[in-house]
This record gives sequence, structure tokens and C-alpha cells, in this order.
Amino acid sequence: MDVPKFDSNIVKWCGYYKTPQEADVVLEQKKMLLSLKNKVIVTSKKELVNAQIKGLDLYKFTIITADK
Repeated sequence: MDVPKFDSNIVKWCGYYKTPQEADVVLEQKKMLLSLKNKVIVTSKKELVNAQIKGLDLYKFTIITADK
């Protein structure tokens, strides 16, 4: 059985937020945590998904890192 490779340099997650600014704060906090773990942020992205629950918008996040 083949097991898919795991790339520890790609971090992805989703979350619901009231405003884009709240989503930005979460993204910046995660970037700071990764930099403390000896990672260099190559790129980061926040994407609004066309989904809403109880007035909250769904955002997808992706951060690509490299080792220091």
C-alpha cells in the first residue's frame, strides 16, 4: 500500500470569521508561530470561500515555508 508523502512545509486550514481583518490577524499569528519554529515564510495566502454560516465568512489559508 502506497502512503502519500507528507510535506511539512505546507500548512493549510480553514476558519469562519466576521471580518477579513479578523482572518488577517489569525494568519499573522500563525506566521509568527512558524517563524519561531525556525521556518522561513515563502508565501502565504488567505482566500474567501463562497460559504457563510450565521453571518461568518469561510476563509481558506495556505502558508508555504522553508527551513532556516
